[in-house]
Order: sequence, then structure tokens, then C-alpha cells
Amino acid sequence: MRGRLVSEERRHRAEERAKSRAGLTPAGQLAVIDARLGEGEGAVRERANLRRQIEATAAKPSPKVKKVKKESKERVKAKGRRKDSRSRSRNGTRARSAD
Repeated sequence: MRGRLVSEERRHRAEERAKSRAGLTPAGQLAVIDARLGEGEGAVRERANLRRQIEATAAKPSPKVKKVKKESKERVKAKGRRKDSRSRSRNGTRARSAD
């Protein structure tokens, strides 16, 4: 019984740590490691991974926002003509050219 309570408590604390760490940036995670273990002490692989992530985000250009082209009036008119001609032909009347 006691072993189950201890393992549940450990699991709960691990979930809390994971949530708090997920909210940090790689630079913030590196600062937490430095504060806990000391500057450059321990966690060599984790520090290397975090530094790589920091460099990768710094090297990436910011994503460009795609511009949506507005349809020209002529295109809208042409679409309107096609729509009208389709609806007329479905109604039994013959489509006439607008030109």
C-alpha cells in the first residue's frame, strides 16, 4: 500500500515538472539547469541539445505571411457571366454571350 502511494506522489511531481518545463523556452530551460546544478556543471547532453535548439531558432528566418490575391473586377465579372450562363441553360433558356 505504501509503495503505491509513493509512486503516485512521484508521478504527480513528475507531471508538474513536465508541465512547468513545457512552458519554458530552450534558453529558459538552460537557465533552470544552470541555477539548479551550477554554471556548466552536469547535464552535458541536455545542455548541448538546448544550445542546438537555441541556435536553430536563431538561424531560422521568421515565417512569411502569404498574401491572398484579390480577384480583379474583370475576373469576377467573367465568373458571374459563366454562372449566369450555367443557370440559364439549366432553366431551359439558351445562354447568350454578353459581348
